Amino acid sequence: MRRNRNGLQHPRDEDAGYLDGVTESRQILPSRVLSAGIRGVLWFCILAQVAGCVRSSDGGATAEEMAAMPDQESWNAELRISHEGRRKLVMSAPYMARYDNRDTTYAVLGPDPIGGDSTPVRVELFDDAGRPSLMLSATELTYFDEEKRFDGNGGVEAVLLSAGGVRLTADRLAYNEEDGRFVANGRVLVVSGDGKRLTTDEVVWDSGAKQLRASGIFHFATLSERIAGVGLVASEDLSRYSFSRASGELEVEE
Repeated sequence: MRRNRNGLQHPRDEDAGYLDGVTESRQILPSRVLSAGIRGVLWFCILAQVAGCVRSSDGGATAEEMAAMPDQESWNAELRISHEGRRKLVMSAPYMARYDNRDTTYAVLGPDPIGGDSTPVRVELFDDAGRPSLMLSATELTYFDEEKRFDGNGGVEAVLLSAGGVRLTADRLAYNEEDGRFVANGRVLVVSGDGKRLTTDEVVWDSGAKQLRASGIFHFATLSERIAGVGLVASEDLSRYSFSRASGELEVEE
């Protein structure tokens, strides 16, 4: 049993559906679901105290504020996505808000807006054999259910387990399950297990082809060479690489 924000208690339910109409998605920690009217008033009051929001003239939330409110909220949330009984994706965060729009259904995971818990969002991906392939953390993450993709923002750190533990840091990272591609951008740094370092503004990791691509300006360094150029293609562990245009230095032992 776990007490939620409004004082009610709910039993832990491993089989509770998270996203309506998506049989493979699961919400395994309890969530608070309020009716539109009660939730709207409660959430607006909280925002008014915390963020200084302005009430409408009749004392209630405006239409814009009501439209921006989540349809469902969870604290200490964990979201699991599976396919044909195999785990595909596990995400956990201090807080999760679900939005059911006409065009799409998505969840925003991130810091607790009330309690102040700023623990990063944790993500674990699994390959077709059920083995962990990537571990990731970010300040905030938005998961789009029907599109089967997510966008991570702020302080992104990832470990490519399938590439021997290559580490990647960036400002943002987007993942699309359909093509198995990760796009990291904004001060990207990739470091291999043997010390090779790639810095650039954007890197595309194709997990199917097991390749990293930096189409723009890049800097690449090993123990014996330093290269600056444009258009790098490398194996995901940075053991093999080529580039379209570059200049650099090579250290030769005498």
